[in-house]
Amino acid sequence: MSAEFLVHVVSKANIADHFVVPVNDIPSPPLTDGAVRVRPLLLGVTANTLTYAAMGGPPMYWWDAYPVPSDLQPPYNDRDLFGIVPTWGYAEVVESCHTGIGEGMLIWGFWPTTMAAVDLKLAPSAMEGHYIEVSEHRNCLFNLYQRYQIPDAALRRDQLDERSTEVMAWKSIVYGVSEAGFLLNNFILGNLPVHPMGGGRWTSENADLSSAVVVSLGASGKTARAFHDSLIADRGEGSRPQGLLAVTAIATSNLLPDAPFKARTVAYSDVDSKDVMAWISQLHPSKAVIIDFGSRGDSLYRVNQALQSLLGKPGVTIIGVGGEPKVRSKEEAATFMQQRAQFENRVQMNATGVRDSAMKELGEEVYFQRLEGWYKGYTARGNLDSMELEIGHGIDGPGGLSKCWTTLCEQETSPSRGMAFRMV
Repeated sequence: MSAEFLVHVVSKANIADHFVVPVNDIPSPPLTDGAVRVRPLLLGVTANTLTYAAMGGPPMYWWDAYPVPSDLQPPYNDRDLFGIVPTWGYAEVVESCHTGIGEGMLIWGFWPTTMAAVDLKLAPSAMEGHYIEVSEHRNCLFNLYQRYQIPDAALRRDQLDERSTEVMAWKSIVYGVSEAGFLLNNFILGNLPVHPMGGGRWTSENADLSSAVVVSLGASGKTARAFHDSLIADRGEGSRPQGLLAVTAIATSNLLPDAPFKARTVAYSDVDSKDVMAWISQLHPSKAVIIDFGSRGDSLYRVNQALQSLLGKPGVTIIGVGGEPKVRSKEEAATFMQQRAQFENRVQMNATGVRDSAMKELGEEVYFQRLEGWYKGYTARGNLDSMELEIGHGIDGPGGLSKCWTTLCEQETSPSRGMAFRMV
């Protein structure tokens, strides 16, 4: 008799409607050459995971990563109605027909929120230990989500102790979403300028922050924290901004580490106050760059208006990185997108496009060496100390992923809380 496992299934019409469904894990069809069968091991769940569901259709195609199995009990096997939300983390190889990947190896990448095994077809990348998923049903998925890595080919699940599990849990929570912060500082606003969408005209003048004030909306989120760290740690004299204004729901003194430039944290209610505008004015910036990591309410409109009054319309640029982690109906989502489109000075970031351009410029090996070097520094500089780690188990129950999904949908989860779940 085949073993029964659980899968987390979400309604595409309303992502707040979600279900825990049993699925038979085995028997499975034989693997083809180049394929591996893996079982999710440790998954991070963040506000970004909510975004993967909220925007799971075209043009992002996140639902295509792991469609609901056709043999799932009706109606949950209807791919038009239901989906499996993907997220970042680790999986264990349980069977392999790949010459470079053995059973028991641990793979980092983009996984389904399920306890059951899934199959990948992996082609070697130019970078040792990196592989690209080439299954036909995932053709529309952006490159960022097709790359899988084996960080340590000798590491096995039974070797993991409490400390190594915590390190892997934090990586599952922050690494995937933090790369956007690294890209934003080092390429979009760095000395190798890349357009926020990855292609298009974007000059050194666009990227230059030396005479700018940077406004970070949604500053307590994990992508924003990564950007702040890179902005503070990776810039030398002459490339630093005049100041950084971090805007969040509650102004806290520990959100920003010591910076070699003026930095201040304020609440959304004060974002366009006379006091804040006076603080910016005394920095004498020639321009402002607003980074929208997920602003709340009308804060983007208010700060944009205030800065344009202070610096003139040409002096203010908005870079959209994320949206407020909020469940919206299709109508509400359409209205939200229309409101964002009204900002003529706004450009949306596409992390895949920026990474692809960066790798083309530097080469895969140099790019990932820089990224890994930054991430080691990010953790060593104590950026995780102000966040709380929680490791749950499985899909169902009070400590399971399904309960976490409910709290995310109800906006009851603090950005300073990191949640990971063991699937085995």
